Amino acid sequence: MSSSFQLRARPNRLLRDHLLGVAENCGKITDDLLPICGQSLQLTVPTFRKAAYVLGIAHDVGKATRYFQDWLPPKKTRPKDLMLKSHSMLSALYAYFAAGRLLPESDRGHAVPAYVSLAVQAHHGALNSPTIAATKSFGFRNTLAEQISAIERRNELDLILTEAELPTFSEFESQIQSQVERRIRASVELVKVPGEDLSPFFLLNLLFSVLIDADRMDAAGLPFRERQKVSSKTVEEYVHGLSETSRRDRNANQNVARGRDELFRSLSEKAALVPLDRRVFSVTAPTGFGKTLAGLGFALKLRERLRHNGSPPRVVYVAPYLSILDQNFQRIAEALEALPTQTDVLLLHHHLADMQYQTSDLPGETFSALESELLVEGWNAEVIVTSFIQFFYAVIGSKASQLRKLHNLTGSIVVLDEVQTIPHEYWPLVRRALQEITDKFGVRIVLMTATQPLIFRKDEVMELAADLPRQSWMSRVTMNSRIGRDIELRNS
Repeated sequence: MSSSFQLRARPNRLLRDHLLGVAENCGKITDDLLPICGQSLQLTVPTFRKAAYVLGIAHDVGKATRYFQDWLPPKKTRPKDLMLKSHSMLSALYAYFAAGRLLPESDRGHAVPAYVSLAVQAHHGALNSPTIAATKSFGFRNTLAEQISAIERRNELDLILTEAELPTFSEFESQIQSQVERRIRASVELVKVPGEDLSPFFLLNLLFSVLIDADRMDAAGLPFRERQKVSSKTVEEYVHGLSETSRRDRNANQNVARGRDELFRSLSEKAALVPLDRRVFSVTAPTGFGKTLAGLGFALKLRERLRHNGSPPRVVYVAPYLSILDQNFQRIAEALEALPTQTDVLLLHHHLADMQYQTSDLPGETFSALESELLVEGWNAEVIVTSFIQFFYAVIGSKASQLRKLHNLTGSIVVLDEVQTIPHEYWPLVRRALQEITDKFGVRIVLMTATQPLIFRKDEVMELAADLPRQSWMSRVTMNSRIGRDIELRNS
């Protein structure tokens, strides 16, 4: 059937096949995330599925213009105005029209068509505010008219959309002016949403994440990776071996060694007992007491109690400094018995990390630099070791490269190590961001440090090390303060 189609999305990829492929990928992603957060985004599950489907089909509709088709190799014809070959704005307006037609009338009050349109408009860059996005669409009107007149294979485009069970482009063209005006009004309404309700912000980010990952993976011809098994027993055995070594070492601080064993044992027991409706935990213990491995062991044991659509949640270990990340990554790799050929099990992601992706089931399989980058940046692994910057931008960022992994963060267990390093002026933002992803995305947070910052109130956090004996926690450093004036630290 594809042989009768000629419109292309890329030099070697038909537009029809790409649109259907991205829509299929969107469906796979939503199947994984909706059991986790489908009821928490003020949107029905069928509506989210349909919105994601429209994203996949509509996102590259604008590539049907002569300007884009001629710009592809081998012609590579440069249009008189480079904006004429752009396709995001035309695709975004069609997406708004199609979503408005496809979604139930009762759900249009949630402005879902506007979210879909905003995601499509930004899928080659970064999300804009609704006001800026609307201004751009208004200023693009003359270009839109010229692009529409340059769609020469109109029947083929209509056939693609009919096959996808979406409105034809011809129907959309007859209402283009009214659609521009309606989209502008819808964008204005989005701005009027009360400031305390961040559901629209996170819903848009999540839809954007679904589209970006689905599009990038299809464009690279990469299937989504199969989930891998990770056992907490390997970490238990590794820690037991470290304990035996410490006991035989006459130079080791046995007081600290006992504290390390107590912390790991206590957290392992707590992982089997903590209520599953609790979302924020803390581990407060002195430096050197093995919080990294204890927190990892807790997360992996808790993970074994959780299942989302048959798959366990990912574990994300986050630390502030690259020196800590690289050092703890090696320790975690040893504890998980993860070899360098098992990137799908354990993955290191920061701006200086190696972007070589390999698999445990096919150790000899190699991926190109581009494919590896896509798989690493998409967090396609069971345990991800990453930086504060990567983590928080995945939650509240705006760029496609930042938000692409947001959907893989849903339902995960996030271990935030050394949280005291977060500057206090960011505490209100960090607190709100963590509250939102625990409430809306089913994320569980473990805050680890020797000195807990006042990001959360004590009644909001379940301390996992509260009942450990304190005799092994003796101070190893004495600090004398000789400040000549009082200092007050406020969390405002």
